[in-house]
Amino acid sequence: MQDYELGRAMEIDVLVKAPAAFARTAGLSTPTLDLIAALAIQKARDKGLYSA
Repeated sequence: MQDYELGRAMEIDVLVKAPAAFARTAGLSTPTLDLIAALAIQKARDKGLYSA
């Protein structure tokens, strides 16, 4: 949230997508984490703070 408010590049991959990838590797589903990632990425893209 701080990065978003200050207009800095967001660390969504490290903070949200990486843990979800580890969970999937272990055979666990992460529906809530996947939703949070999608929402955070959309908000960041709308503000030009996420390009991946």
